Amino acid sequence: MIARLCLSSCVIIIALLVSACAGAENSAPEPTPIQWQRVTFFADRLQPGFALNIPADWRYEVSDTGVIVFNYPRLLALESDDADLPRGSIIANLTMLSAHDVQLIGARNAASILDAFIGAASDVRLGPTYQAAETIALNGRDSAQFFVSIDGSDSLLLALDLSGNYVMAILVAPEGELARQSQLLNLIFGSIELRLSQ
Repeated sequence: MIARLCLSSCVIIIALLVSACAGAENSAPEPTPIQWQRVTFFADRLQPGFALNIPADWRYEVSDTGVIVFNYPRLLALESDDADLPRGSIIANLTMLSAHDVQLIGARNAASILDAFIGAASDVRLGPTYQAAETIALNGRDSAQFFVSIDGSDSLLLALDLSGNYVMAILVAPEGELARQSQLLNLIFGSIELRLSQ
C-alpha cells in the first residue's frame, strides 16, 4: 500500500514537472517586431527613384546622388576615414543607375554592373580585391554582390535590378557584422522598390 502511494506520488510529481517545463518553453517571449520607416530618393524629376524600408531607430541622409543609411547615431561624425567603425555599426550608401546609365556602361545584368564598377575603381596597391561577383536572389530580381574583408572591416557592393534600372549599394561594417546582421539586411534591401515620380 505504501509502495503504491509512493509510486502514485512520483508519477504525479513527474507529470507536473513535465507540464511546467512544457509551459515554460511555450511562454518564451516573442522577439519584438521591427518598426520600420520609409526612405525615398529621387535625383531629379526626370529620373526614376527608389524607396526602401529601414528600421525606425536607424538614421539616414538624402543627397543629390543617393541615400546614406546607418545604425549608429554619430557614425557620419567620425573624424576621419581612418577611424575605426564602432562595434555593431553598419553604414550603406545607395545610389540609382537609370536604365540609360546602364546602357551607357554596357552592362547586361547586375554582375556586369559590379564588374564595370570594380574595373573602374581597381588599384592593385589597395591590397586584397573583391571576390568574384556572386549572383543572389532578392525577391526574384537580378541581383549580384562583391564582398571583401580587410583590416578588420567588411565591405559589400550590391547591385539590384528595378525594371532595368539598378540600385547600387556600398556597405561597410566592422568584420563579421554584415554576416551577423544578414537577415535584417536582406529585409532592408528586399524592400527596395522603383519610384517613377515624386
